[in-house]
Amino acid sequence: MTNNESVKIYKTGSSLSSIQIQGNYINKTIRGLSIAEVKAIKEGIKVLEEKLPDTILTPNIINEKKETGEDSYSINYTQNLLKPWIDKEFISSALLLKIAYLIIKQQTVLAEHNLTLVDARTQNYWIFNKPYVLVDIGSIKPLNKINIESFRADFVNNFVYPLLIEKNLGIPISSYFKGSIQNFQINPLSLASTWSSLTLATEFIRRDFVDFVSNTISASSPEFISYLNSISDTEKNEALFKNSNKPKKLFRRYKKIIDRVAPLKTKKSNWDKYTLVHNDDYTKLKLNIIDKFINGLDNTCKIADLGSNLTTSNDPRINLLVDNDLTICRILEENCLQEQVVLLIDISEAMTAENTKDFNALNCNGYINSAIVAGIMHHVIIDYGLCIEAFYKALSSLYENILLEYPSVDDPMVRLLLNKKNEKVRWDWQKDHLESCSKFFNIANQFRISETRTIFFLSRK
Repeated sequence: MTNNESVKIYKTGSSLSSIQIQGNYINKTIRGLSIAEVKAIKEGIKVLEEKLPDTILTPNIINEKKETGEDSYSINYTQNLLKPWIDKEFISSALLLKIAYLIIKQQTVLAEHNLTLVDARTQNYWIFNKPYVLVDIGSIKPLNKINIESFRADFVNNFVYPLLIEKNLGIPISSYFKGSIQNFQINPLSLASTWSSLTLATEFIRRDFVDFVSNTISASSPEFISYLNSISDTEKNEALFKNSNKPKKLFRRYKKIIDRVAPLKTKKSNWDKYTLVHNDDYTKLKLNIIDKFINGLDNTCKIADLGSNLTTSNDPRINLLVDNDLTICRILEENCLQEQVVLLIDISEAMTAENTKDFNALNCNGYINSAIVAGIMHHVIIDYGLCIEAFYKALSSLYENILLEYPSVDDPMVRLLLNKKNEKVRWDWQKDHLESCSKFFNIANQFRISETRTIFFLSRK
């Protein structure tokens, strides 16, 4: 997209808003606002700028206009377009936890000024680098019963439930969002751990009761619904808090809930002893060659480490860390650098189909142009069963420059995977890999790092 082209973006949330991207800017219009809502947005921006200045993307321009023939207003604002945008379907629980704490912090500050966020969603934030920033400023509203209840429902569905399910059932929060479970009514009361916390049990009982009442009202007569609407209209501008201590108490309660559902920190995973598989000379030589690869790239290159396995997690030159191990991603997220992002992606499955969300996530929609692919190709091809040509074709569609570690058929891990698979998988470099690799890449350099492992520098044709 050039600077002169514009693209409309469609998203759920509010049918009264429209978004347009033009060049390096994003323009949003929100219609049907009351004058109190317009003032809330403007005041909320100032409050966050003053109290938490690194947590909001301040508009370059913001204008309000009274709508013709209506007792309502619209606002239009322009912000810098931040790239790349990270989808919630690929983040780890450790990252979701950080966003939850940020939202609670912002809510505590806003509530002191009788303001609130009306919803709580990761897609309202830019999360590629730290600090994470609120982009959807239209979610700032006056603090009243309706808006705070909307926030509470969103926060439970998008933060509390996914964290609780991952902690208790081992289902990654990325799978929770991929299945759109946040859009369903679920009953967490059946999980035993819910009852170990009075705060947690109370919140879920309350949520269950609200859902029950909502469903009952939806099935009621039109006259009864009209009566409830008339009550709602009178309460819309009713302030929920009479003093500044009550909102702090409310959000302290939500922090306590998040503390309770946060996954336990652990240093163990399926790969926690990976470094013990190879000797120190191998590891040192491999890291030296990775350093050589990165130094040979242009300074503008953005780099991903696929199946990072903690190997390069402390290198600030690597922007994206991708793994499919739940615990590894937690550890990476807890320890990654400010300019790094961690994504939980099934790499082999993502490589099966181009131009899908999963496929594009491997290079953050084109933002990443180089990759380190060390220690995973035998898992992707042998263990998960992706064919050799599809592997190289996918890499060529995603990246311009690649460091590829190839383990020979005599490698102990390759032999183990071949025996486990019980299939006659062809694995010779000259006979099976070279032809497919050469279709898509030039081999710029190669290094023997052990008796069974070779690293290749590949450049896309």
